[in-house]
Amino acid sequence: MRFRAFTLTCLLLLPASCKDDCDCLPDRTILSFTLADGEFAAGSYTVELRVDGELRATCSSVFADSPQDQVSCDDPAVEVDQGRARISAELPEFDEGASISVELRDEQSAAWAGSAMVEAQGYSAWTCACWQGMAEGELALSAGG
Repeated sequence: MRFRAFTLTCLLLLPASCKDDCDCLPDRTILSFTLADGEFAAGSYTVELRVDGELRATCSSVFADSPQDQVSCDDPAVEVDQGRARISAELPEFDEGASISVELRDEQSAAWAGSAMVEAQGYSAWTCACWQGMAEGELALSAGG
């Protein structure tokens, strides 16, 4: 009973010492951007991810809406996935309040862009409260695209 009371206190108050014994995942930020209109066509895309205006990663995507879709980034620690109407990514860091921007270009130079702020999101790891970053936004076709 004493362990449960301590755990509940840690979960409610979240002092720094509570996280020391936890099995939280390494820092990360989950990104999810959805197309405002339509879907991506099959083809090749370039994806640029920026954090606070600084280029964080450039990725190449061959999208065919199949299990063979290929996305590779210049930083192997960055994971990107492209679906019919969304781009999702995972960055290996968490900086609450950071500004995230995404730009996608296809072979015909059409461009989609979107941005969002990183917010803290709690999750549970057994009896511990852990934190990760979450940023959700919308991708819109740029005026020149």
